[in-house]
Amino acid sequence: MTTPAVVALHGFTRSPQNLQRLADACSARGWACVRPTLAPRLLPALYMDRRRLTGLAGRLAPSLVGREVAVVGHSAGAAAGRRAA
Repeated sequence: MTTPAVVALHGFTRSPQNLQRLADACSARGWACVRPTLAPRLLPALYMDRRRLTGLAGRLAPSLVGREVAVVGHSAGAAAGRRAA
């Protein structure tokens, strides 16, 4: 059985590195944690761009096949996760 995975999405004013504690907690439980960059900080409108999120989901999907996946997000990352999922 493959390990579960968490896709953690940051908010407008943050970056994937700000989710390190979450990634560490996932790792301690044997879960994978993926923290992609949603968009450059100076271009927050791209966080909700349908083409960008579809591309992100397409790039992540091959590594998540066969796993249980939880998509979580902080602030705008939550809205982006909902749309990407």
